[in-house]
Amino acid sequence: MNKNRRSITLLIYSLLLILISAVTFAQPKEAPNQLITDNPYREVTTVDANKNRDHAEINITVNKLISEKLSGEQISENIMMYRLPSDPENKGVLVTENADDFEDLLNKKATKNQIPFTFSEGSTVKVNSLNPVFIGVLNNRNELKKVYFTQGEYATQNVVENFDFTNGADRIEGTSHVNIANPFYVDITYLSKLTDGKKISIKKEKTSVKSNFESIELAKGLFLYKGHKILGAENKDMGRLIAEEGYIVEITNPGNNEKQEVKGYFRNHKVYNIMEGKIFGSTPIVSKEIEKLYMGSDDDVVRTLDIYVNGKMVQHDVEAQELLNGVFIDELKLELKARSSGNNWVIMATKKGNGTVPEASIKIDVKSSFMHNIYGNLPIVTYILNLNLAVDLGEMVFDVDRRLQMSFKTASHWLRGDGKIISSVKSDTDYNAMIDIKGNFEESSVKIKDIISMDRRSSSGDINLDGKEYEIFSVKGGTRDQSAVPKGIPVSQLKEYAVISMYNSENSDFLNNSFTLMGEDTREYSGNIRENYVGEEAKEGQATLDMAHINIDETLVWNTTGKRKAESTDGKGNLVFTNGELFNWNSYVGNRSSHIVTKLVVESEGKTEEINGDIGEKLQASFPDNNIGISNEGLFITKRTNNGKARVYIVKAYHNEVFLGSLEVKILNGYSFVIEETGELDFGEFIPGQEKTAETKLSFTKPVEVNVDLVVSENSNNNMFKENSEINENTTIPIDDIVIKKETGTARELTESFTVSAKGKTSKNTEKGKYSGTLELEITVIP
Repeated sequence: MNKNRRSITLLIYSLLLILISAVTFAQPKEAPNQLITDNPYREVTTVDANKNRDHAEINITVNKLISEKLSGEQISENIMMYRLPSDPENKGVLVTENADDFEDLLNKKATKNQIPFTFSEGSTVKVNSLNPVFIGVLNNRNELKKVYFTQGEYATQNVVENFDFTNGADRIEGTSHVNIANPFYVDITYLSKLTDGKKISIKKEKTSVKSNFESIELAKGLFLYKGHKILGAENKDMGRLIAEEGYIVEITNPGNNEKQEVKGYFRNHKVYNIMEGKIFGSTPIVSKEIEKLYMGSDDDVVRTLDIYVNGKMVQHDVEAQELLNGVFIDELKLELKARSSGNNWVIMATKKGNGTVPEASIKIDVKSSFMHNIYGNLPIVTYILNLNLAVDLGEMVFDVDRRLQMSFKTASHWLRGDGKIISSVKSDTDYNAMIDIKGNFEESSVKIKDIISMDRRSSSGDINLDGKEYEIFSVKGGTRDQSAVPKGIPVSQLKEYAVISMYNSENSDFLNNSFTLMGEDTREYSGNIRENYVGEEAKEGQATLDMAHINIDETLVWNTTGKRKAESTDGKGNLVFTNGELFNWNSYVGNRSSHIVTKLVVESEGKTEEINGDIGEKLQASFPDNNIGISNEGLFITKRTNNGKARVYIVKAYHNEVFLGSLEVKILNGYSFVIEETGELDFGEFIPGQEKTAETKLSFTKPVEVNVDLVVSENSNNNMFKENSEINENTTIPIDDIVIKKETGTARELTESFTVSAKGKTSKNTEKGKYSGTLELEITVIP
């Protein structure tokens, strides 16, 4: 350094002497300007010039350039890269290890301290030295306008660069370099806009990744991530490298097997709108297909999610696989759940209640963390779901006894939630027993301002039903399958005033009345009224009933309906139908433990009995031969006589004005047999103490096909008595050993024949005379 000082001092003295000498012998001239550069690494140099003559004039101008510190980046074993502040006036640079060299370098004189370098793009300087240097910046007049100095602070280390390729980037450049003892490096430079789906080229030697990204070459010891898996050096064909993924390059020094890593990512961050719409009820909305975010437990990539609702983070670092089980957003009462769709996923959004937010923009930032944390917290892709979250009022289901619908099947009749049949002019009797409403609408004091829409129907104007305003919705303007929603009432009263048309068809497309309404709070509310017609139309049947074998005042009960042959609960009697079947006196919906007959009408032989009562109350019509009625136990019939004449009864049941069904029944309470052949036991003449046998034949015709038997009645007085005499043991002949034998006849043959034989015996004291008596026989019907 002292040598430099001496040389500079001598130079200045020499210049001064020449100038003074010249001034002595010539006209005075201005001295040229002197450039003095501030060098932070040398002591301040002071120059003193002694005056030779008092009249000498020297004009010296000094331009002092203050140098600034500049940091660089080691990009190879012996090369540092520096970036200058961008300035359009930067036209060139000079690089030296000695600031005093700039004067010579400006005059294009070589110095021993100058350093080889490259300068590009007006800002990038690559210097072939790791030592401290001075970088002088030149303008277009080749003047030194700025000087930078560097410091030797560059330890050999692994440099990590993250290259963020965002949409709209025009030109991005970045490098990653590893410096190890035995030179082996990867230098990846990105010079063009990265677009989705392109490949990258990583080669053993220094190379640029070209814009076409045509090839991938893996040297021994290099590992590249694609999607969810590590691809080793043996993989020669990588296919497409997803632009939203990253890489880790592991460098192995062949000399000492030392390993270092270079890592980076391609974050061609994109935003996809995958879902937009309204959510009604529990029916999910399904998104567009997206890439699978989770492949399996052996993934080398862990993807996490940050979820935002209207700009506010509500879920942080949710593992992507949790989407397969469902992620619940409490603020919206909404579940997001992934479902496989081929090689991709779709996301289903399902409401699980009502939140307080009417509209939601849901942002899902997908972050990808390799085991070496390449990405940090930057998302690689963002999915947007824009949802209108109408308040889900729920669903009401009208289970309607079909007989009710059939009784009021006109366009003018509507069934209201309170069980009333209403029209534009009146409210009819309560029919709650024939409907069962399941579910309910959410409670809310908000009034209904307007009806926005009704699925599969269009508005047909307003109608007044029993004093309330309703908006009617029709199918192609017809009166069939209409629906109506009340207006101007609180939402909480919807259950009471919801209606369905009695003129609806069985078409399942129109049994759902899904509506959307606007509340006075300007929020949308959605709900559904579902119609379900249960059971069958009113049944009518004709049957016979044999009660001849039943005791008087005994009652038979039937509690099973819909049968062609209905057996009584005790098994003693069968209603055998010749047409139709037994009607149902209970409701097809709701509570079926009580009958719903409120009016019972029974006709027989010109007489009509009409019995009115309440649901569940015993109703009975009385006739000479039978009582017929309805109770909670079922239909009952009581036998009051053994009259062999068949009786026909027509039974009709009603719930208010709704016809429930009818039964025409022919009842046989007893049998009438026609005696075809009467028998007489003639014993002839007796001798006192004699025993004789007599025999006779009986035949009769049955009224119906039934098995019968002939027996001696328990009340029979089996004796013969002397006519016109006082009855005593001497005037009585006992009849014993009575035998009855069936000769012919089956259940299907209507004529039966029997032989009856008996013995009569006199004693020594039996009086002479004429004897006669009666033997009582009974025809028994065998069930």
